Amino acid sequence: MKMNILKVKSCVQFLAIVLLFGGLENFAQGQQLDSLSLEICHTLAIDNSTISRQRTLHQQVAKASIYSVNTGYFPQLELNGQVNYQSDVTQLDITMPGFTIETPSKDQYRAAIDLNQLIYDGGYISRRKQLYSTSLQVEKSKLEVEEHQIKERINGLYLSVLLFNENIRLVELLKNDISTNITNLSAMLQNGIALKSNVDILQAERMKADQKLIELNSNKKSAINMLSILLGKELSEKIYFAPPAIEANLQDNTSNRSEFKLFDMQKVKLQRRSALINTRNMPKIYLFANGGYGRPGLNMLSNDFKWYGIAGVKLSIPLTNWLSTQYEKKVVANQQSLIDAKRADFARNNKMQLIQQAIEIDKYQQLIEKDKSIIAKRTGIKETESVKLANGVSTSNDYIAELNAENQAKLKLKLHEIQLMQSIINYNSLKGKI
Repeated sequence: MKMNILKVKSCVQFLAIVLLFGGLENFAQGQQLDSLSLEICHTLAIDNSTISRQRTLHQQVAKASIYSVNTGYFPQLELNGQVNYQSDVTQLDITMPGFTIETPSKDQYRAAIDLNQLIYDGGYISRRKQLYSTSLQVEKSKLEVEEHQIKERINGLYLSVLLFNENIRLVELLKNDISTNITNLSAMLQNGIALKSNVDILQAERMKADQKLIELNSNKKSAINMLSILLGKELSEKIYFAPPAIEANLQDNTSNRSEFKLFDMQKVKLQRRSALINTRNMPKIYLFANGGYGRPGLNMLSNDFKWYGIAGVKLSIPLTNWLSTQYEKKVVANQQSLIDAKRADFARNNKMQLIQQAIEIDKYQQLIEKDKSIIAKRTGIKETESVKLANGVSTSNDYIAELNAENQAKLKLKLHEIQLMQSIINYNSLKGKI
């Protein structure tokens, strides 16, 4: 039976809420929690990762880059010095009575300070700042994708622990049932109305249950240790893992995954880059001033050291950049097309996975209903065999077979419940809701 809104509720929902709002404070104070929720695990894992540090570093890089670009608006000062020897100099072959024109020296000296102030750059600086700002947004989007991947890993480990806990609980119940029948048969054996082999069979089965508990507890410990590393916190093996209270709205399959935002920001970055390329062909206007001391000064006919100065407006228009910028813009256009293709592939795969998870949700819901009916039947059969065993009309093997069948039915129910949780979590994760 399909449902538009599926809910997996736990009797500990109130505890989960308390954990969500109060648990983090206890961890922050260094107190060891006796309970844990999936939401707290997500928060702790992200805090324990380098994502926050990376986000801060990216902001610092972008801020420094933008500040560096802004210096393009500042006056640019240069100190220049030049010494040269020329093979020839300008000479005036004019003879005038009473007037001598001195021939300039072939060795010349010059020291000057050049000042340039940008007035108009065709938008080059502003485009560069926009590009750096967009690059920051791209990096933030990448970190959001990383956060999502961390959450998915936490989800798998958390649900594994829940499944191990349920299996341990069921095996312990199985062991208790066996122990009860061992006690009853042992009393009957002392009275001579039961076979020792029946008691031995039950004791061997209890040992097998002990082995299963060792295996399950070891697997649970491994999962908790991995969680502990990801969370950066010491976790006790006795800590309680609260089942998540989750729901899935199957009517709305709109996905808000962080990957879509990343694709969009990457395209915006390429658009900013294309706009920056266009500014390279724009004219640039500067105010300039040049002052210095040298021989000759501005008067080329003077052979003395002189102070000099020049000021004015300079126009610069690139003439050879057009071809290279056209090729660069084609590269950017191809990169945009590549991002569009990747986005389309991701959207298609995401939609397929959403459909698959919706089918999985419906499947596990139906299986759970059947599991409950099977357990009811198996419990009745087991209880009948238990009575027959107590009355000596059945063997331990028959009872063990039915006991195991009931336990397997219960294990399947818990497995399907965890798988339903996993499917709902996966569905919400594919939609970007987790």
